[in-house]
Amino acid sequence: RVPLHCATHQPATSTEVIQILMESYPEALRMRDKGDGDALPIHLLAWGGHALRSGMKQSFQVLYEAYPESIHEVDGDGDTPLMGMVKYGRASLDMIQYALKVMLLEGNDEILNMVDKKGNSILHVAVNSFNAEMKEDMLNLIMDTITSIKGSTKLKPLLQQTNDLGRTPLHTALEHGYTSSRSLVKTILKGYTDATKIRDKVGYLPLHLACQFGVVDV
Repeated sequence: RVPLHCATHQPATSTEVIQILMESYPEALRMRDKGDGDALPIHLLAWGGHALRSGMKQSFQVLYEAYPESIHEVDGDGDTPLMGMVKYGRASLDMIQYALKVMLLEGNDEILNMVDKKGNSILHVAVNSFNAEMKEDMLNLIMDTITSIKGSTKLKPLLQQTNDLGRTPLHTALEHGYTSSRSLVKTILKGYTDATKIRDKVGYLPLHLACQFGVVDV
């Protein structure tokens, strides 16, 4: 672990300090923290440290511009910086949208095929985020941004995509139903109504999971 790892992981660190450390030792941008998820500095910043802080987006931009390829790098869990932002839910929606747009506007569809080590897409991760209060906002932001830049035909395969358990984002949302609202489920169904007909590897439809996990209103 080098000082830049520590700085990007701590919420009190300013963008100016991160920039000084980065410029003093540029090689640190490519160094992985073996004691913390095999993460690059940009991953640690994306995780949000211990809390959402002001200036995170600016710090992220500084790290990205200094090492553009880092936005595609994965950590020990197979997460890109964007996946980490959504998983932990400590980044602002503005910061998430910035990272998403950067990847989409590069002209490739990597973001649409990106999965973690359990086969979860960016939408699976959004509906299962550690930050339950941001789930719906993140899901709407991701779906709207992909649709506006790539078109609705690119969004549908993401809503159909299954993880290693054979579960779609709708299955995953209902599996964690105690933190999933009716409107979140409606958002998924608006994008792909037939998600209700897909069975996971056990043979469960989303309705089975809604009943199993007591999501009565859904």
